[in-house]
Amino acid sequence: MCAIAGILNLKGKANGLDAALKRMIDIQRHRGPDAEGVYLDECIALGHRRLSIIDLSEAANQPMADSSGRYIISFNGEIYNFREIKAQLKDYPFKTHSDTEVILAAFGAWGEGCLARLKGQFAFALWDRIEKRLFMARDRLGEKPFYYHLCPDRLIFASELRALLESGLVPRRISRAGLLDYLVMESVRSPRTMVEDVYQLPAGHFAWVSQSGEFLMQRYWNILTPSFKAVPQTYAEVCRGVRDCLIRAIEGQMVSDVPLGVFLSGGIDSSAIAGLMARHSDEPVTTFTIAFNERDFDESGYAQEVARRFNTQHHVVHLKPATLMDELPNYFASVDAPSGDGPNMYVVAKAAKEAGLTVALSGIGGDELFCGYKSFKWYWTYMKCSAFFRLPVKGRKLLASLGTLMRREGSNRKMQQMLLMGQRDAEGFYELVRSAYLLEEAREMLSARWLPPEANLPNLSYLSDLDRATFSSLPILSQYSALEFSNYTANVLLKDADSLAMASAVEVRVPFCDHELVEYVLSVPDRFKYPVTPKRLLIDALEGLLPESIVNRPKMGFAFPWGSWIKGELRGFCEDALRTVGERGLFYTPKVDGMWRSFLAQEGGGGWSRIWLLVALEQWLRKTGVA
Repeated sequence: MCAIAGILNLKGKANGLDAALKRMIDIQRHRGPDAEGVYLDECIALGHRRLSIIDLSEAANQPMADSSGRYIISFNGEIYNFREIKAQLKDYPFKTHSDTEVILAAFGAWGEGCLARLKGQFAFALWDRIEKRLFMARDRLGEKPFYYHLCPDRLIFASELRALLESGLVPRRISRAGLLDYLVMESVRSPRTMVEDVYQLPAGHFAWVSQSGEFLMQRYWNILTPSFKAVPQTYAEVCRGVRDCLIRAIEGQMVSDVPLGVFLSGGIDSSAIAGLMARHSDEPVTTFTIAFNERDFDESGYAQEVARRFNTQHHVVHLKPATLMDELPNYFASVDAPSGDGPNMYVVAKAAKEAGLTVALSGIGGDELFCGYKSFKWYWTYMKCSAFFRLPVKGRKLLASLGTLMRREGSNRKMQQMLLMGQRDAEGFYELVRSAYLLEEAREMLSARWLPPEANLPNLSYLSDLDRATFSSLPILSQYSALEFSNYTANVLLKDADSLAMASAVEVRVPFCDHELVEYVLSVPDRFKYPVTPKRLLIDALEGLLPESIVNRPKMGFAFPWGSWIKGELRGFCEDALRTVGERGLFYTPKVDGMWRSFLAQEGGGGWSRIWLLVALEQWLRKTGVA
């Protein structure tokens, strides 16, 4: 796990770019405090910051050249099956025990086809000195980031958005399309970013850039086309298949030359990881959890129970509002891109680092894969009720007024739109369930100056360039999993996990995002996955690994009591941010003021995420100077 950076000059030599590259790698030092490296060629500058995890020797530092000297790589991530791939490359004269050198050797042997063999999380840039072309690639599900800016003169890329801005070569202009997307989905979805003319290399894609400026991007993996052609027909066989895939994923992700542990919430997903790690480890597993005074949000008791069952070395981080207030400046300084998600990952990763860990496994992806959200049942019902959409509009309006389907901020408006759709619409349903603001609401929030013109509204498709016919052929529950993995998981959960954990130089690994496990479970028919009880398929596949008290506990999620905190200890902080972001002219101020007054007047803390989105945006704008 590291940080990459680079500048490819598309017009002549790369003279004078070393200072800009130095700034880019310096600002990413937190991602790689162990070593720094630079490669300068006549037209390219590559930089690297290293967090040493596999092969801790200096020989494994980057940028690294292959044995022929033709290929130079700057790589961020981990290849879990690098030893298996290395065994297939018997003619290559390896000089290190690193996974980085395995990528170089694999690329030399198979070219871009090597990506199909890599199992892990990765983002890398590889320079071909002979053909004067740059190869860029990102892992299948978007666990590792890759940002780039392409203009007529040069290509600039890095692991973090802030590195591109720090280069001095990228204008600090806010993207109107990105701003609109941020309000809808709590994060700017790939390939856009919040900065104009800066993009993300999409997950599961690679790209070639020649020195002449030719840019060719191609998808090499698609979540909608699982490689498994047939799934066993009995439930017992499916459970065995899930168990085998999950065990292989966890065993592979336990490969490390430095201490590792697990973020344990006490829920099914993280408890399953802790339990399987304990079964396959000779030493006690190290676990971390967060405790709150607010009992409705505190899961530490469940986590303690799991820790006792598997005899882990357990650490509890007690978090109070006052503690969070003291930590907020450091948190916002660590945020690379604005997000509606809170600093959950930042807090637990910092605690893990202070306890001596460099690698931690997380349960991200378990809910999306095994139907852990209520919205899976909603989607199932929605897609099955074709007769409902033949009802008269008046009857649907009556049902919409009941507002019983979703109990959250904006539920009545969302319910009405869902029930009044002319026909079933998977993407429309997903926006209604997952969005912070509906697209119509987001447009009403933006001031006229910052609202994208009607003709230039961004493509906000939740399927992006994925094939809709293939999507429709998937099992219904797998359709919703595909929507979650391609949107919320990739653009909020995984992006924030990487950014906020790497702020403390901690690598997060996510076994439930193992692509072979994802492919297998998405191929499983609905009858084996329908969530009659929470994550029935996962629980049955684990064969009694978890205690009944964990299996049958109420779902809480890894969440902070933001609603009460924003109305209490964080009120002044939020009011200051809302006032300042209003003065910037981005939003229609009466809408912002009205939303804040409505939030304070209502009971409970519902709707806090809509407030926090604007607070987080203002803090990011202050830090980056984006205008």
